[in-house]
Amino acid sequence: MFWTMPVSKKSVTIHPGSGDAHFMFSDLSMFDYFNSVNAILRNGPAPIAAMASLDIHWTGTGERLQVDNDEAGFGGPYENTSATIEWSASTAGYFFSTVNSSETTVTHAFTAHVRNGVFHP
Repeated sequence: MFWTMPVSKKSVTIHPGSGDAHFMFSDLSMFDYFNSVNAILRNGPAPIAAMASLDIHWTGTGERLQVDNDEAGFGGPYENTSATIEWSASTAGYFFSTVNSSETTVTHAFTAHVRNGVFHP
């Protein structure tokens, strides 16, 4: 899946230093372009209306790591987290969703305050 679009600032809650964060939106209107190539080149079937909802919770574990990669031009404090995700989307009579978030296995999650480019010391 390849898409980006603005969401309300109210969709994001961050607790710096704790590793806790929350990202959520409900019934966000968007278009289904069927595949990444069509979404970028717009050379395939016409997109159809779709709706998506997303709810991600990150909970800090207390395990922190400072990353500084001057060669690549980025760095900052990272914190390992546990995470739960619930996602759903509907389009043209179809509905897709994750299972209950308590059953969702996240194999790697972290939060970070990253500086890169001209903002990296």
